[in-house]
Amino acid sequence: MMIPRQLRPAGERVPLRGISPRSAGHKASSAAANLQFPGYLAHWYGSGTAALAAALKLAANRATTTRPEVVMPAYACPDVVSAAVFAGVQPVLADTLPELPWLDPVSVERSITRHTVALLSIRFLGLPSNDQALRRMLGSDGPLLIEDHAHAFPLDMQVRSSADLVVISFGRGKPVSLRRGGVLLQTLGSTAANALPPQPADRSETGVRRLMHRANCLLYNLSIQPAVYRFLTRVARVPVDAISYRELTELEPFPRRLHRLLPQAIDRHRSTGRWREDTIESILRGPDVPWVDVATHSMRMAAADCSTATRTDRLWRYPLLLRSETERDRLFASLWQQGLGPSRMYRRLLSEIPATATYVRSGAHPAAGDFARRLLTLPLHSDVGERDLLAMRNCVDQFSEVVDQTGRTALHRSHKSARVAD
Repeated sequence: MMIPRQLRPAGERVPLRGISPRSAGHKASSAAANLQFPGYLAHWYGSGTAALAAALKLAANRATTTRPEVVMPAYACPDVVSAAVFAGVQPVLADTLPELPWLDPVSVERSITRHTVALLSIRFLGLPSNDQALRRMLGSDGPLLIEDHAHAFPLDMQVRSSADLVVISFGRGKPVSLRRGGVLLQTLGSTAANALPPQPADRSETGVRRLMHRANCLLYNLSIQPAVYRFLTRVARVPVDAISYRELTELEPFPRRLHRLLPQAIDRHRSTGRWREDTIESILRGPDVPWVDVATHSMRMAAADCSTATRTDRLWRYPLLLRSETERDRLFASLWQQGLGPSRMYRRLLSEIPATATYVRSGAHPAAGDFARRLLTLPLHSDVGERDLLAMRNCVDQFSEVVDQTGRTALHRSHKSARVAD
């Protein structure tokens, strides 16, 4: 008898115990254990949002304007607005390229003013970004280029980016997760080093706080197990497809004890393997499929615009764009009903979310809006098994057949109506 299960959209279990001195020997030679990112100076914070806020504060501190602005994608996580608000920097939204999560350089150029201190690019879902094209547009003396890697983590610790600053998050559900923590990577020899705000001191955590964090991690690890996750989402009706805005109140330090847990989280990320990505890519492949495989499409478009023109990092989730919002929601419902962990991500632009709309300056962003309405992601975490992938294949094939049949029926009716009119 099979236990009913529901896959979560993303995330891995959080390690609970650090490496003991007795067992640390075999880890000492790994790059993960050394926590070094070659070519970068690391500044550690209590969250990825705090690390991004520090990057934006750095950009504002080195500028002469009293009204600093940051240009960012109109389609992004609300946390990037929270970081900008804390840093005292005005978020200005720019459009993305058609059917890609990349900033449109033309839209960016129109959005830049004399008050612009930074441009925020995002490695969406672990896909490459067009950082090289943005770098060429900004030049060496323009606003700082910041790249948000909250959805990505380099398997070999080599960050491939032309950005001045790179932010990585270790928050709940991220590729490498500790439920909290983030790091700001600054290129070695950067002339902006003195503009970085003071790094928060690593406060000694009380026993109660450590116990609470451990309890929260235990509950989180339990809640994402497929059987428990099904109960939470189907019976308890816990919302899992909702957008929330979390206000950043301080630049918290990165707890020293989490450094002992980070190597385990990195090793777990490394050991997950890429076979799930390859399988889903084969499931989505076809001559006349009613979707765009965003991962494959972005790799074809990478060329000279990306520092990563090959898929060196693992995807966080597998993205596809349906032909319309209606078809996206229909496939989402089918996959969700079968417990296969789909997600529609943010679903709306930052200017359309009430909690963030009041903070941003925005215009018309048709490509980003189209992307938000059509995007669907499939899970790639370690609980996705071969049986789940087979179920995804069957579900996707059935959906494709229904869409194809509906299209043929509509075409037949159209031709019949034309004959009657004649």
